[in-house]
Amino acid sequence: MKNFRLFFVFFFFGLLGFSQISKIHYVPPLTANDQQQGNAGSIPYGQYLYLSTPSTQPVSGTITILSTGTQIAFSTLSTTPLRNDNPLTYEIVPQTAGAAAAMNKELFVDPDDTANSTGIQVLKAGLLVEADCPIYVSVRYYAGAQSGALTSKGIAALGTEFRTGMFMNGSQSQENGSYDGATSQTLNFFSVMATENNTIVEVELPNAASILLGGRTNSYTYSGGGKIQKTLQQYESIILAQDFRNAQNNSGDRFGLIGALVKSVDVLGNKDSSKPVVVNTGSASGTLAANGGGHDHGVDQIVGIDRVGHEYIFVRANGEDGSNYELETPLVIAAQDGTEIYIGSDTSPTTTLNAGEPLLISSSLYSKQSPGGTMYVKTQNQDFKLFAYQGVGGNGSDRRNQGMFFVPPLNEEAQDDVDNIADIEDVGGITFGGGISLVSKVSATVTVSDDTGNITLPSPETVDGKSDYHAYNIPNLEGEVKVVSDEDLYVNYYGFSGTAAIGGFYSGFTIPPDPVIAPS
Repeated sequence: MKNFRLFFVFFFFGLLGFSQISKIHYVPPLTANDQQQGNAGSIPYGQYLYLSTPSTQPVSGTITILSTGTQIAFSTLSTTPLRNDNPLTYEIVPQTAGAAAAMNKELFVDPDDTANSTGIQVLKAGLLVEADCPIYVSVRYYAGAQSGALTSKGIAALGTEFRTGMFMNGSQSQENGSYDGATSQTLNFFSVMATENNTIVEVELPNAASILLGGRTNSYTYSGGGKIQKTLQQYESIILAQDFRNAQNNSGDRFGLIGALVKSVDVLGNKDSSKPVVVNTGSASGTLAANGGGHDHGVDQIVGIDRVGHEYIFVRANGEDGSNYELETPLVIAAQDGTEIYIGSDTSPTTTLNAGEPLLISSSLYSKQSPGGTMYVKTQNQDFKLFAYQGVGGNGSDRRNQGMFFVPPLNEEAQDDVDNIADIEDVGGITFGGGISLVSKVSATVTVSDDTGNITLPSPETVDGKSDYHAYNIPNLEGEVKVVSDEDLYVNYYGFSGTAAIGGFYSGFTIPPDPVIAPS
C-alpha cells in the first residue's frame, strides 16, 4: 500500500508538479518607458491577472502584492469561486487610474523613480499567486494603443541559468535603431526575482560595451566585460532596463540586454540550484521590424537552461510582412559557443552562434506567408541548447501590431492538456480577436473547444524537416478555450485589437520531476 501511495504521488507530480499549471506562480515586476504620445504611448494603464483551472471543484488561494504584503483572497474577486467553468480576473490597475498608479510597483516599476531604480537597485515588487489546486496564471495589460501579456510558467519558471530575449528595434546590420531619440517610447528590460533568502544573482551582458541601465533621468552606467552581482532576499527583484531615449543606448550597443546571462550563484560563483530565480524579459515598447516605424509591447516569463532544448517548431500567427519590415520572426539565443543553426530540412547550418549571440530568422523561411505557416529550427545536437522567442503579428499588415512570447522546445514529456485559456478575447473589458496555434504529433488525436462548443479543425500544416509533427492555426475563438491531445502538445494563444497584440504559451514547458520521493 505504501508503494502504491508513492507511485501515485510520483504520477500526480509528473503531470502537474513541473508544468506551468501550478499551485504557486511568481510574477517578477515589469517596467515600461514612461513616454506618452497621445494614444500610442507605452504606459500600461490597465493591468489584469487572469486565473483559470481544470478543477471542477472550487479552488481557494491568494494573490500577494509583494511591495506592500497585501493579500487578496480569490473569494473576494467573485461571488462564484474559481473553478473550471468560472475563471477569475483580478484588476491590478484599472485603465482609468492614470500614469502614477500604472507604475505603482504592484506590477510595474517606473524606470525614472529614483527610489526604485531599474538600474541595479534591489526592490520588492511584483506578485505571488498561491492556490490549493493547480491553476493557470496570465498577465494581460493595455497601454493606450498597445498591449502586452505574459503567461506564468509556474514551478517550471524556477531555474539557475537563463538567456534573455527582446525586440531588436531595427535590423542587425543597422548602426542605429529606427526608434531612438528624445521622444522614443522604446525600452528593453529583464527582471529577476529570488525565491529564497540570500540569493546571489549574477548578470553578464555579452552584447554590451557601454550602456545606460535604468530610465531617462535615473540611470546606471554599465561598462562591458564586467559582471553585475546582487544579493536578494526572498521575493526581492532587480530590473535591468535599457531606455532608448538615452543616446548612449542607440549605438552598436542597441542589443546590450539581448542574450544576457542570468544566473543564481554561490559565493564561489558556481550555479546554486538551491536558490532558483524567476525571470521576465521583453520590450515595452519596441519592434522586430527592421525599418518603417511601429512599436508594441512584447514580454514573457521564461524558463531556465534545464527546460529549454535544441528543437523548435514555430507557427505563424495573423501578421503579414512587408518589403521593409517583418513581424512574424523567430529569435533564437545560443546558450554556448559553436551552436550551429539548422532550418527546415537543411543539412548545412545557416550560421554558427556563440553564447548569448542572437539570430533573428527571416519570416520568409516559414512554409507559407500566411497564418499557420511552420518553421522547424534545430541545433547540431541536444548538448547545444537554444532560448527561443517568437515575434507575432495579430492584425494583417499593421506593423505596429506585434507581440513576442517564449517558445517551448519539442519534448515528448510535454503532455499537458490545456483546460483552460481564460477569456481569450478579453483584456480588461476590451475585446481582442482571439485565436490559438498548436503543434502536435501527426499521430495524435486533438480536440479543441470554446464557448461555442467543439471546433472543427482546419487542415494541418506540415513541418519541413520534422515530418512526424504538424500544426494548426485556429482564429476567432470565444471565451474559455480547451485543447486536449493524447500525445505531446504545444499551445499558444494570441489576440489583437487595432494596433495592439498579445500572446503566450499555455503548454509545452513540462519536464518530469526528479524521481526521488521522501518516504512517508
